[in-house]
Amino acid sequence: MIFIKAIRNRLTSNTFPSNPLLNCHDLILLRKLADKYNFILIVDDTISNFANTDLISTGIADVVCTSLTKLMNGRGDAMGGSMVINPNTPKGQWMMEDMKTHHKCDLYSSDAIALYRNSEDFLERSTKINETSEALADWFHTHPDLSRVYYPKFTQPDLYNRFLNTSCTGHKPGYGGLISIILGSHMCQRTFYDSLGVYKGPSLGTNFTLVCPYTLLAHYHELEFVRAYNVSPNLIRIAVGLEEYDTLKDRFEKAFDISRLHPKLKPAAATRNIQQQRGYCTVSLAGRQRSASASINAISWQLKHQIRIMW
Repeated sequence: MIFIKAIRNRLTSNTFPSNPLLNCHDLILLRKLADKYNFILIVDDTISNFANTDLISTGIADVVCTSLTKLMNGRGDAMGGSMVINPNTPKGQWMMEDMKTHHKCDLYSSDAIALYRNSEDFLERSTKINETSEALADWFHTHPDLSRVYYPKFTQPDLYNRFLNTSCTGHKPGYGGLISIILGSHMCQRTFYDSLGVYKGPSLGTNFTLVCPYTLLAHYHELEFVRAYNVSPNLIRIAVGLEEYDTLKDRFEKAFDISRLHPKLKPAAATRNIQQQRGYCTVSLAGRQRSASASINAISWQLKHQIRIMW
């Protein structure tokens, strides 16, 4: 679908990684297609952030767009965005010349001041969030109360790791601060969300952890549509902040404990004979049909036999 849209519009844009499933497009393949079919490749790296992934010097993207409202700012008190044009690609070189003539910066001055001041410790905050998020995701990955965890380390690490930015001084690259989870069927979704002791909201990249029922907020009127792309209505998105790992783990564990409707059940394949073990009489649908047919035949024979005797 991305490729067809790119051919028609002569450009394509995608997020890296995707929101909320944290999947990664094969950007090397997209770069080859962009060169072959002459379209512009635009990548939004807000979720990974440009301290973690390098899509410019690698020559992958013609343009990298970033929401500066998110982690770059951190405090959630200013709005802004950036568009970095790649001088290493032919399309990027053309766009740089065009921007000199046609671009006008209309960023509000107070937002610009706030973004500048708040971003002074951006690399330090990004490193901290990377470490906490990975530790939290590792814990989630084996947690019995979760049925699915979405995080670049587990979704498509090979496609993500090839663009890790190892040249950013004073920063340890990682997988970013976004994690999506789906609770197990034995968990109460509403109780978990309401009892989880973190802030609730639809943004990301703040210095404090934010959680939201992403699918219900963003796609409430098109749930069947997003389900076709494997996005569950019950998906919960977590944007990790600067809290300590132990603090967040404790808050999530308390929410897990409160939300269990019943103990987690074993997979159906492991319990298929439990009725027989308890002495229950169970038959399949086909067996029930055969049993019903046999009963009808028996009743029919008895009626005929009785009629013969009476006659």
